[in-house]
Amino acid sequence: MKENLFEKLQNELIGFMHMCSKEDLNLLICQPKEKTIDDFARFFCLGVVFDLRGVFLKIVCQYETLGNVQKLLDYIDALKFETIDKWVNEFLEKIPLEEIKDCAYELWEVKKNNIMKNGFEFSKLL
Repeated sequence: MKENLFEKLQNELIGFMHMCSKEDLNLLICQPKEKTIDDFARFFCLGVVFDLRGVFLKIVCQYETLGNVQKLLDYIDALKFETIDKWVNEFLEKIPLEEIKDCAYELWEVKKNNIMKNGFEFSKLL
């Protein structure tokens, strides 16, 4: 069971890497000390938005090498919806494959509509 979960998380991360622009991919795989807290928060949010646990777990593990993960979680919790929406839309615009881009836009629209109807709380992205 653990191997299947590990494989699933690894496949999610690989899939996400295919969604990334060259710039995002380079940022994702660079050393944690080269990232800002905004970079960590952005990738974490993208992982949550697209239901990719492998991505946000990688980000948490990377941040953990730099400091207290609670600082990152508090930072993310304080984000305004407008910031997350901007990050997601910028990411979506740069997805290299049109089929993936279309699916990702659809998923984001569903989540975004739910947020608009019910008000924003980070937990509603889950």
